[in-house]
Amino acid sequence: HWRRHWHRVKRRSRICNGSIFERWRLIKCGKCTGSSCARSTLELLGGDHSSIVPVTLPALPTDHVNQLEESLGALQVQTLIEWMESYEQAQALALLWRGDRYRLFANSSGDHLIWICRWETETAANRASEILAKLDDDSRTPKRFISASVDGNTTTFTNCADSETRDFLLQTPHEPRPR
Repeated sequence: HWRRHWHRVKRRSRICNGSIFERWRLIKCGKCTGSSCARSTLELLGGDHSSIVPVTLPALPTDHVNQLEESLGALQVQTLIEWMESYEQAQALALLWRGDRYRLFANSSGDHLIWICRWETETAANRASEILAKLDDDSRTPKRFISASVDGNTTTFTNCADSETRDFLLQTPHEPRPR
């Protein structure tokens, strides 16, 4: 079983608004051993790898085709939030990330996405939901059925081609949420 390992290397610092921000370059290697290798992107960002909790997605009906199922991880969550909101908000939320899973799938009406993300706190889940809900306000894109909801410390985001699939995803019971 091959595991992905990441190193972080300080590239350079830059001054922004009187503060120094360190930029890190990620190096992926296949033969990493020792304590210098991060076991997850959360650990790479300075978080505790042992706090990650697996996330399970709801089962799909037989007429739906699973196209991709994956985890974003803390680093990609940070990149997404930075693109949508701000660098500072992205940094804070990435360290509160505790696990996620997304699925791209299709049925006769088109392509769909469900993303379930677990956070350290309910406040982080609510903030992530507020940021993701802004995607539904974009009138420049073709009509999609987007939702962002919170259950305890878990955010569920859907982006569906039709309202029936979105409603199915939101009504399907998920695993119990740890608090």
